[in-house]
Amino acid sequence: RHVRFGLNNLSKQQNDRIKSSDLIGIWWGRFVAVEVKKEGWKFNPKDKREGAQLAFINFIKTHGGIAGFCSSVDDFLELIKQ
Repeated sequence: RHVRFGLNNLSKQQNDRIKSSDLIGIWWGRFVAVEVKKEGWKFNPKDKREGAQLAFINFIKTHGGIAGFCSSVDDFLELIKQ
């Protein structure tokens, strides 16, 4: 039997639209979601996977959380300043 895991991964159709971030946690009482990318990475709007990751990030931000793509420690430190 195929078992799905991860936040918001109830079906393939849903997972194609929205993908949870790599790192999930709480920072000073706020939900945090970090999508980790290799150094030098740039967002590609034509990449469906990255679009689904961005949809999750936007969902978290809309609901008061901290979320974003990070390709370095500096990116992460900047993200959690929000």
